[in-house]
Order: sequence, then structure tokens, then C-alpha cells
Amino acid sequence: MNMRGRTGGLVAFLAASAGWAQPLGTDISYQGELKASGTLANGAFDLRFRLYDAAVGGSQVGFTLCANNTSVSQGRFTTVLDFGPAFAGQQGFLEIDVRADTGQDCLDLSGFVTLTTRQPLTAAPNALFSLTAASAATATTATTATTATTATTATNATQLNGQSASFYQDVSNFTAGTLPSARLAGNYSQGIGFSNPGNSFSGSGSGLTGLQAGNILSGTLATARGGTGSSITSAVNGQVLKWNGSIFTAQDDQDTTYAAGAGLSLGGTVFSIPTGGISSSMIFGGAVTNLALASDPASLLKVSGGAMRSDGVNIGIGSLAPVSTLHLQTTTPVLGIQSVTNGGNAQLDLFETVGPSGLGGRMLYNGNTNFFSIGTVDSGPFVPALSIGRGSSTVTFAGNISVTGDIVIPTTTRTLLIAPSSFVPNGLNNNMSISHDYITNAGDDVGSDFVSAPVNLPDGAIITGVTFYYIDNSAGTSMTFDVISTNLSTFVGSLSTSYTTSGASASVRTQSITGLSLVVDNSLRHYSVRGYWGGSAPTDDLKLGAVRIDYTIATVLP
Repeated sequence: MNMRGRTGGLVAFLAASAGWAQPLGTDISYQGELKASGTLANGAFDLRFRLYDAAVGGSQVGFTLCANNTSVSQGRFTTVLDFGPAFAGQQGFLEIDVRADTGQDCLDLSGFVTLTTRQPLTAAPNALFSLTAASAATATTATTATTATTATTATNATQLNGQSASFYQDVSNFTAGTLPSARLAGNYSQGIGFSNPGNSFSGSGSGLTGLQAGNILSGTLATARGGTGSSITSAVNGQVLKWNGSIFTAQDDQDTTYAAGAGLSLGGTVFSIPTGGISSSMIFGGAVTNLALASDPASLLKVSGGAMRSDGVNIGIGSLAPVSTLHLQTTTPVLGIQSVTNGGNAQLDLFETVGPSGLGGRMLYNGNTNFFSIGTVDSGPFVPALSIGRGSSTVTFAGNISVTGDIVIPTTTRTLLIAPSSFVPNGLNNNMSISHDYITNAGDDVGSDFVSAPVNLPDGAIITGVTFYYIDNSAGTSMTFDVISTNLSTFVGSLSTSYTTSGASASVRTQSITGLSLVVDNSLRHYSVRGYWGGSAPTDDLKLGAVRIDYTIATVLP
């Protein structure tokens, strides 16, 4: 944006049109041309003017003028400037600030751009004529000093401090005095702030509208206006507002006095009923009676702390819906009965009729003998039918025990050992020698000789393994051991398991056959174990010591 301007000719023309009898003022007419980016500007612009005594730097002469909302057409504009008596014949340079008008007033300096190169001001004809009036510098009044070059010492000029009337029409130049209230009347587009704490408003407040209580951020509202008259920002939870005769203050609520009656205790403002605090004499008018409790099933729930409940017929302990006369329900199935009398005994009696003389049963724990007993109760002394000692596996029965069905002992693993003396010899040559220690060959030719022994196990037993104890010191002859199951209907035996020795050693060896599952059925079969020699061997080279049978059984007592 650039500008060029001129002064002089128009001023002379305007002055001439008014007549030579009229004196000239201090205002001048300024015509300028405004361009934006090389193009003639159009529209409304705000212009600020400052007068300097040099083209660059220097000092400002007079005060700053502002032409608000100036019309510019084809780049041309005209405005009147009045710097007061700022011209004494010296050269002046004009500096101009420009901004496009957006509704801002001259007090808002935002957006102004200072144009480069100050504009020099030239002399107009009347101004040239005034250069010869230097002799009017000491005139007492400048109204008749038509040739004065300066009126700085004139009486009227000193009273105005050398400023024009327009200077005093600009409130920004006021430095003293009080602004009349009439000058504050009117509407203001922006907020007005007061920084002096002594400032105050007066009036009825009838014209004050739209005030929101949330916008009152400080101060204290008087009690006459519904306020507290004091600050309550330090109030804590539980305090109340109290009137002390002039203002409200936040205080503890202690004005009301409470007194605990009989059977009650008071802590602060909380009443409570201590243990044993209320006696029957304190319940007036028979408020609590058996009939009242019976007609209110919830009473039992209240007095038991929620542990017991009644539906009017049944009573539940731990049960919200009892289905029997006494219904006990708990996550831990424990019914505890403890007595601190009767020698430390804990006793539970179940009677057929009402009263201790009726017939029934009893469970008793004797704290003296540490025995738990169960028996019947009649008119005589209690005689336990079953007693179990504490910390003992012994159960004592008084009299006979009647059992319907089987008594089954849990499945256990057992062993049947068949000694050498249980075997009998068989064969043509009968060259086997049997003693309490072992069975051996009595001669060289034992190829057709064998021994066998019965396996007597209870019905239902399951044979799980067989172990043979033997000595085989013959390099050319082996021994074979079998378990035979023989059908009673056909007399035909079947081989259940078999083992043949190998190698030669004079030491006792064992051979175990495991993983068997042979179920003993004594109603259809009998079982035996057999050992035989497979050829000739020197005497005592082949020996059978014993046979062990491993089995499991779930025993049923007869």
C-alpha cells in the first residue's frame, strides 16, 4: 500500500470562498491517493496522521490525529487535519498509518500499517503571507495580529496552552479534573473497568437487568439482601449457618440439646441401645407380647440379626425358606452342642413324647471319659449301645449287631505264599525230592517228572502277579512254571501264565510275572501252580523254593 498527498491549493480556495474578512484557522485540508498492491484502493479506511520535523527520525510535532471510516474512491480521499499552532515557518513531514475499516474505533490500534516515506508539507498562499507577521510575536491578543508569525506569547494563546479547541474535545488529552456525569450517559459497545477501589455506584438499581448470581465471584452479600453477611468458604461438612445477632457464620450444630432416656446411650448426636439397656418395665403398654411376636414372622429375623427366619409354622436357621419344623442350613455342615455343666458332657436327646421321662434316643459326649456314645433313653439310666473312644479306632458295642445286607471291607492287596511242602510229585519215575526248604531232582532222569500245588483264594479275588523262587545251575536243562485254571465241568485245564528258566547259576533267583487280571471263580474252576523239569540234570542242580501269588479282594464279611 502506498500513498501520495498534497496540501495548499484547496486550503486557499476554501479560505477565499469565505471572504477576506474571516480569519484563518489552524486546520488544513489534505488530499491523498491510496494504493493497495499497486492498485487504486476503494472502500472505507481508518487513517492516523503524525507530524514530524524531519523526513526520517526527528521529533513529533503536535499530537496524533485519526480519521475514522474515511471513504476512498479510485484511490482518492480528502480529510481535514488540525495539528493546532504547530507551524512556525519550518518544514513539516507527515507520517500516515492505514488499515481497512472493520468497525474498530481509533482507540483500538490493532491492524494499522505505517506507510513508508513521510510526506513533505508545502506552503499555501496564506501561510506565505503569515511569514511576514513576525512582529506579532509579543501581541497581547492575536485576534488583531493579522501579520503574526507566532502567537505563542499572546494572552489568549497562553491560556489555551498553545492548543486548538479540538485538542480539548478529545478526552484522551484530559489529565485533570472530574468528568461530568452527563458525559457518561449513553450506550457503550465495550466493557468499562474501574481500577480505583474508591469508585462506587449509587442509585436504586432498577435499570440493572440480566445479572446472574453465578457471575458474582467475590465479595459478601448483605443479610438484608438474603446473604450471610460473612464469608463461609471455610465451612466444613456437618456445620450449619447460625445467626450471631448481625451476620450468619458456619458453626457446629450444637444448639439443640439431646438427652438419652432410660435404656439408651448418647454419643454426640447418635443414640444407641447398650447391652441390657432395655428391660421389660421400659416397654410401655405391653407393646411386645407373645401374640405380637407370633403374628410377626419377621420378629425372629430381627432379634437374631438375620440368622433365623420363621414363616409362622417352620423355623429356619440359615435358611430363608424353612421346609421343616426346624430347618438348619449352613455352608459348613456342623451342628455344635456345647455344655459347661453336667461334668463337661454335651448331650442331644430325641424324644418320642414331651419331657425327659419319655422314650427316645440320646447322643452323648462324655468330657470325663472322652467317649462318644449313642443309645436309647427310657425311664432308667442311659445305657449306650455304641461307644467310640476319642483318638481311637476302637468301637464298643453293647449286645448284638443286626446288619441287613453285606459288610464289605474295602479292596486291599494281599499275598498267598505256596511253600515247597504244599507241592505233591507227579510223573512216571518220581525222581523229585520235596522238603520244607525246596523241591529238587533226586536223579539224573527227570524229564517226565513234575510237582503241583493248589491255589486256594477266596471267590472274587483277582490274581495280579506270580513270583517264582528257584535255582537253575544246569546249562543244558531248564525248569518251567505254570499257573493252571481247570474247568470243573470238563476237567480240562487251561494255561493262565507260564515261565521257563534259562542260564546257569547256583544262586537263588526270582522271576515275577505282573500285569495279570485273573478273576477267581470258585463255583466253576479250581486253580493250581505246576513246576516240571525239561530233561536230565545232575542232582540238586534244579530247585524250586516257593511260589508267591499277589491278588486283590474286596472282602465281604460272612
